[in-house]
Amino acid sequence: MATSVRSSIHQCICSVTCKRPAAARSAFPVVFAMAGIALFTVSVRASGPIATGDDAWVTPCGGGAYIDFSSTPIPAGFFDGISEPFAGTLELGGDPIVDPQITPTPASDVDTIVHRDGTNPAFLCGSSETVSIQIMALSLISCSGITVRSTLDCVTSADCPTGWVCNAASFCESRWDVEVCLAPAPQLLGSMTINHECQKGGTYSSTLPVNVQLNFTRSDLLSTAGPLLKSDTFESTGWWSHTDPGFGLTTLENGTDFFDCNGNLHTSENPLTPDFFPGIFLDSCVGCVATANVGPS
Repeated sequence: MATSVRSSIHQCICSVTCKRPAAARSAFPVVFAMAGIALFTVSVRASGPIATGDDAWVTPCGGGAYIDFSSTPIPAGFFDGISEPFAGTLELGGDPIVDPQITPTPASDVDTIVHRDGTNPAFLCGSSETVSIQIMALSLISCSGITVRSTLDCVTSADCPTGWVCNAASFCESRWDVEVCLAPAPQLLGSMTINHECQKGGTYSSTLPVNVQLNFTRSDLLSTAGPLLKSDTFESTGWWSHTDPGFGLTTLENGTDFFDCNGNLHTSENPLTPDFFPGIFLDSCVGCVATANVGPS
């Protein structure tokens, strides 16, 4: 039976338009690390509206993605019926969604896909518009697992059940790996406000409700726990660009079928020429005058 628990979730989801975590706030709520990258000179697409599309994101281990259970611990007995409440922190990273149609090949780091509505035809430089967004796929895993302590005391590991060992405090403990997927519950619509501040792009901010489930597997692979159901909100702000500034950024071809870690199927909807790249830092984006320097933050 699924268990529901409320806790604080922090996730760093870096757009695949970034080669490293970007300076922004995003997801569950999110904090991005700062990375300096040289600027590149690119040609700038003419200012104009944005088509409906699916945005692909990556979540690096060590980038600040974690779940904090300190306010609402995982209940006692959740793990093998003998565990104490778990009130620690779980570090997360992406488990890439694998599909041969996702470019570049042979594999992509994409672990999160968000559908975004397009703007109206009058969305030109100087405009601001709010569109609907909805999460379509999510595939995250624990970066190093969690250690859970039991209510059983011990002298040696022989005193502990299978898969549990005696720790220095003379209690049995075990290690668990975690998988985070979308929950079966419907995913609600969120919103993204897109500001077209110069010809090549501008800034955005978004709020995205997400229902997830956590699945736990003991390190010896002989026991599982969960699912643990959670609801929270991704909040994100950052820059966007009309074009890929020459990094060979990952895009989802129109009609691509992909599955996340719990088997949810989604078929991507993207224009032939992508025109929205979130996570790109725009240098000297002032008014509606194009400048040449573009690079990720």
